[in-house]
Amino acid sequence: MKICFVIKRLDFFISHRLDLAINLAKTNSVSVITNTHDESIAQIEKISNHEIKIYHLEEREGSANIFSYISYISSLKKLILKIRPDSVYFVTLEMSFIGALINHFISVKNNFFLITGLGPFFFNSRLKYRLARNLQKISFLLLPIKKNHKFIFQNSEDLKTFKDLGFAKNSQMILIPGNGINIKYFAFHKRAKNKNMIFLFASRLVNTKGFNEFLSAALSISKKYDNAKFLVAGKYDVLDPDSISETNYKKLMNSKKISYLGHLPHSEMRECFNQSSVFVLPSYGEGLPKVCLEAASTGLPIITTNVRGCRDCVKDTHNGFLINPMNAKELEDAMESMILLDTTNLSKYGKHSSEMVKSKYSLDIITQEYLKINSK
Repeated sequence: MKICFVIKRLDFFISHRLDLAINLAKTNSVSVITNTHDESIAQIEKISNHEIKIYHLEEREGSANIFSYISYISSLKKLILKIRPDSVYFVTLEMSFIGALINHFISVKNNFFLITGLGPFFFNSRLKYRLARNLQKISFLLLPIKKNHKFIFQNSEDLKTFKDLGFAKNSQMILIPGNGINIKYFAFHKRAKNKNMIFLFASRLVNTKGFNEFLSAALSISKKYDNAKFLVAGKYDVLDPDSISETNYKKLMNSKKISYLGHLPHSEMRECFNQSSVFVLPSYGEGLPKVCLEAASTGLPIITTNVRGCRDCVKDTHNGFLINPMNAKELEDAMESMILLDTTNLSKYGKHSSEMVKSKYSLDIITQEYLKINSK
């Protein structure tokens, strides 16, 4: 079977779906349509060596530029017609909207729309966001009746939201929790006793990932505990409208207790997890945060927020703590609780994290789910 992924950027494909694509490529022909500009030739060749074909598609110039949209949709349609896949996966809500628009002009056996997370902006009541939701809803409801369309969700709450808002019918919706964690690569790592408690935040430096709360909590904790250290790995993009303020970025760079590692390639994250004690992601909402599950797989206790997607990664007081979003004080208290935990209980939390990933989110389990829906 010929399978094609349509995804905005190659780096996102590498970090979130490459392992799944490699597994699917063992028995199927797999291709990906994406923007390859920011990746090295060596990285592209590495992917190609797994029998995955890459087709470059230039990103749009701006979300409000209608001519850019038309050009992008036209180029995407031509590539899909050239590849002639049996199944297409449009990855993210935005790409699913575009996929729904071109579905009237392509002939594909299976069309899968991967709703990787609705995000906090989906629920924003401002006019431009309401308009975007209405356009998305119309495009999904106008999908050709005779074709096989399925919406794939990573958590049950996003699925329920789509159903309640009338975006899709029950028969069109599937729940597959994530893209699978390579538990052999992100293997359980037994951590040596260390006088330092190292908290790791790994995500883009944007407001909705909860970085501001992490920064506030970290600076406060560092004044009370000399053994508390902090690592931050993630891209800072001043052009991103959701980016943290320049003031908070300067606080990060000037802190002696917080080490900013920059934007790390996915291949370096395992070592980053292994040198840490606790993983922290105070996000405002996720589809299913893969970085949380990768951290958990290596045996890290998790502190995250009690919101859709994130709460699927933690059973409170079993493998970590759930806190309310946008609450730096609660995050600080949770960090302090981790510091005060005895070594035995901290190790139990980490082991429970690893066992959870192995039983529910492993790459082999998720691959079987994808193979099953492709064969129908």
